[in-house]
Amino acid sequence: MKYLLAILMILITSCQGNRQRIYSKPEYDFQKSNDNLSKEFNYSPSECPFRVTFPDKPEISSERALNDPSGNLKTAEFAQIEIDSEQTFLKAEFIILNGQIKDEKEMKNMIKKYVTNNGLSYAGLESDKNEYGTVFKLRAYKTLKIENKEFVVTYTAQYYFNDNKVFVLYAGCPSKSYPSSSINQFYASFQKK
Repeated sequence: MKYLLAILMILITSCQGNRQRIYSKPEYDFQKSNDNLSKEFNYSPSECPFRVTFPDKPEISSERALNDPSGNLKTAEFAQIEIDSEQTFLKAEFIILNGQIKDEKEMKNMIKKYVTNNGLSYAGLESDKNEYGTVFKLRAYKTLKIENKEFVVTYTAQYYFNDNKVFVLYAGCPSKSYPSSSINQFYASFQKK
């Protein structure tokens, strides 16, 4: 089943465009959970108006745009973790744009491009405007073939557009066990700073 997680991680990280990866070690709030057996990690990059809690310390990396055709991408930072026991993948992405995306059609096109580039199918997209800004919720599926077995994976994402900042939460696991408890806790932990 580790192969399933590896392929799921490749799926979620495969569409990153032409960016230069810069590994960094930012300082974040790393605290023990109530049971003292696992650790929780509060992720919120500087300049980010939001935060989310990972069940353990994620891998964090930063990127700068090299050949962004729109010229609107300034920088991005990613935090991701795999939870083998649940076959679950969690990721948060914080993007700073050179300019603000005000048009919902442009926001939807950005999400649809991601869906297409990652071969996702049966994508559903909902939108809302609330205290967090313009929010889109995506749910899609992909069939993965591992060792001659097919697995359907449920993939979800929540996009928070706020001025020139975009905060995205991604999660995925086999559809038969979606949502895992880690996915529920991850999405429930999202909050404004």
